[in-house]
Amino acid sequence: MSESQTTADPRILTASGRVWPWALTVLGLTAYLVWAGSSWDPRSLAMWAFTGPQTVFSKNSWLEPAPGLPHFLFAAFFLCGALGRLAFAGMACTGMKKWWKILSAALIFLAALTARILVVRYWHPWALSPENLTAAELPAADVAHRWLLIVADMLTILLLLAAQLREDASGRRNLWMAAVYAFHPISLLAIAGGSPWLGAMPLIVLAAMFAPRLRRWVQLTLLAAVAVSCSVLLLRVPLADIEHPFNGLLPLLLNELGLDAPRIKTLLLAVGIALEVIVLLLAIMRRWPVARAWVHMVVIWAICIPHIPLVALLPLVALLPLAWSLSAGLLTAAALASFGIVLSWTPGTPFALPDWLIYITMVPVILFELEALLREAAQLLPARSQRAAKPSPVIAA
Repeated sequence: MSESQTTADPRILTASGRVWPWALTVLGLTAYLVWAGSSWDPRSLAMWAFTGPQTVFSKNSWLEPAPGLPHFLFAAFFLCGALGRLAFAGMACTGMKKWWKILSAALIFLAALTARILVVRYWHPWALSPENLTAAELPAADVAHRWLLIVADMLTILLLLAAQLREDASGRRNLWMAAVYAFHPISLLAIAGGSPWLGAMPLIVLAAMFAPRLRRWVQLTLLAAVAVSCSVLLLRVPLADIEHPFNGLLPLLLNELGLDAPRIKTLLLAVGIALEVIVLLLAIMRRWPVARAWVHMVVIWAICIPHIPLVALLPLVALLPLAWSLSAGLLTAAALASFGIVLSWTPGTPFALPDWLIYITMVPVILFELEALLREAAQLLPARSQRAAKPSPVIAA
């Protein structure tokens, strides 16, 4: 696979903009997110709190912002938008001076480390489940092993910085692309929850970085392995999840057609395998980098499942600095909308997001993913037509 085709969308190269305004915006929103998640109860819906006795007329009390879920959602969505804009600017602004590279790398590393230390120290991890939403208090969290996971996560950030330094030397990437993973809300949530996925992130990034140097058959094996893994995960989806999709749009649409769960699972598996094969063929024929093909494969898997778990998208977030994709960036923001279940769910009803929220968040993901695949497939047609129209050489007598 050619290493020269590392840009996920060729139109990004025509974008214009400066990196630093968006980089500073990302740092500010990251600080806002870290503060918003530091509530003693992360399920709290209060946006304001009194500093003293709860009366407006008291001279010794006033209202102040209170950390909690509303501020967390605001910060997370605005941060995802700023990271996306930073990615577009980072692909257009390349060739940084050496001292800017050193300053940027140090700032990204120190800010990411500080954010992770504060997350481990002040965030209370919790999972989206009916038990946690109805419990009077969340169970105590074991924070000891999370300090060890910070080491693995910072190693991932160092590898991404090294990858961007190599790409920037060839005039294709900006160092701030690594910030897409370093400050993404899903990365910080994985640290807060002590996800074991964090230990595998350095290996995934290393495989994506050095894949262009491997032999062709090894690259094809890596692509096929991920495609088969995504198909196997689709096969293992429980029927109970298909009957009541949490945040998956395709299972929701098939349920509304009145199909039963086994038939829906069969259709989802067929659609998922077909799309994975299409991505595999496009990666081979268009000579995509391995990271780019992996991103599309994970997006297709997420589109076809009834419940998109946040932590399962962590590998996707780690690959975005190496192969940015608009549909993948929108998918990570759509997955964060899962926290809207706290506002909408009532005990005794199916544990699922409102249909309108699933449509709003997932329709753009599907449309942009299909548009990206169709655009890549259309670029194969001119090449074929040119080869067909090329006259055959005339051999002189």
